Amino acid sequence: MNTETNQNKFMLVCAYQFPRLPETLPAQEELEKEDTGAGVGELFWEDTDDEGEASRLALEEAEDISGDAEQSEEKIKEPEGSEEISKEEREAKEASEPFEFSVAYFVRPLRSRRSGDVLRALQEVYIDVKMLGLPVNRLHADRAREFRTPAVAEWAASRDVQITRTEGDMPAQNGVAEQAVKYIKSRTRILLSSAQELSGRDVKEVKTWWPMAAETVAARQRCLAFGQTSNPPSGFGDKVYVKRKKYGAEAKDLDARWSEATYLGPARDVP
Repeated sequence: MNTETNQNKFMLVCAYQFPRLPETLPAQEELEKEDTGAGVGELFWEDTDDEGEASRLALEEAEDISGDAEQSEEKIKEPEGSEEISKEEREAKEASEPFEFSVAYFVRPLRSRRSGDVLRALQEVYIDVKMLGLPVNRLHADRAREFRTPAVAEWAASRDVQITRTEGDMPAQNGVAEQAVKYIKSRTRILLSSAQELSGRDVKEVKTWWPMAAETVAARQRCLAFGQTSNPPSGFGDKVYVKRKKYGAEAKDLDARWSEATYLGPARDVP
C-alpha cells in the first residue's frame, strides 16, 4: 500500500453494545482517559462542513436474554446473618438487576462523507458483526445527513434494523459512540507516536498511517471486549522483513527474496 497517496480524511467509528460475556474484563480503564492530544500532533484534517468531525454511530443489540426457570421449593443458604430465600426468589432478584454491557469498536476510514461511501462502510461493519455470530437490531446515530439518506434507510429496513437518532445537537444522547471516538483518536495518536520512534520514519509520513493505526486500535479493543488474546506478529511501526515472489521477466534467481518493510497492523481481508 502506498501510504503517500492516502486520501482518507474521515473515519466512521461504530460502537457495538452487547451484554457482557462471562470472564471478560468488567471495565476498561482506558475508556475513561481523557483525550489530551498527545502524540504526533494534529491527526485528522479539518472539514469545511459545519457538522465537523466524522459522524458517530452506535450499533446496539436489543435481544432478550432469559435463563431457565425451574420450579422448585429448594432452599438456598445465604451467608450467616442473612435470611434463607428460595431459588425462585433468588432468580427473580437477579433478573431484576440491570444488565452489564460491553462495547466493541469498529473503524472504517472514509475518503468523503458522501452517502455512498458511508453506506459502504456501514455494510462492511455490519458484515464484521454478523461474522462474529452477533445480531444487529438497532442503528443509533446522530442527525448527520449521510445517515438520513433513502439508501441507508432502505438498506436498514431490508435487514430488519431499526434506525434511531439523537435530538439535534445533543451528543450526550449518543454517549457510547462519543466515547468510542475519543478512545480511538487518543489511542491512535499514541500508536503513531510509538510507530515514529520504532520505524525512524519522518513524522509527516507517519501521519499518513493513521487509517491503519485507527483500525489496529479498534482490533485490539475488540479482543479485550470479547475476552480474546491478541498476538500480533509485531508491534505497529516495527521494521520487519517480507518475502516477495516475482514472476515472469522480473524473476531472477540471484535477487534477494526478502526486503525490509514496516508493519502497519493486521490486514482486514486476511482471517
